[in-house]
Amino acid sequence: MQVNGRKVDLNDFVQRFLGQAVIGMVQSLRGVEEVQTIRLEISRSSP
Repeated sequence: MQVNGRKVDLNDFVQRFLGQAVIGMVQSLRGVEEVQTIRLEISRSSP
């Protein structure tokens, strides 16, 4: 994971937690079958 271009180290628990949370949300979407890979990029715009 990178935040503002800087790598953030995640321990094994946090990696699994975030990964499983994202997979669970994506699998619940209509039209999504077996998940092989997910690419996710999030950007916040200034208020």
